[in-house]
Amino acid sequence: MIDDRRGDDFSIHHGSRFVVSCDGAFNSDRKRAGSYSDCLVLVEDVNNNKCSGDWKSAMIVKDIVAKLSSLPNVSVHQVGRRFFVAADWLAKATLKRMCPLDWVCNPPSSLASFLDADLVFWKKGIG
Repeated sequence: MIDDRRGDDFSIHHGSRFVVSCDGAFNSDRKRAGSYSDCLVLVEDVNNNKCSGDWKSAMIVKDIVAKLSSLPNVSVHQVGRRFFVAADWLAKATLKRMCPLDWVCNPPSSLASFLDADLVFWKKGIG
């Protein structure tokens, strides 16, 4: 399947990325875990323990549900695609080994602009 940019369909990429985040939560020994995806169909399928896609997608949904069942107090939510811009940038830079070690204190200008946009959104939502 091809992601239709509206978050209606999910591809192997979406599911695989979600499985990786589940693995991270499982390995972190947290009391509560939250998983987020910009793909509404994937979130609904995981929350309802069903698959509305093809057999490849069904395997991924089953894997995600199995991993999440091992975690106490886990929640799965859909968030808009724009909230993943900074996270995607960081993941890509890390994979390319181009992420500076001090990125938290001194983010590159391209990342800083994404973080600033996120900050403006969250400030509007507070109080």
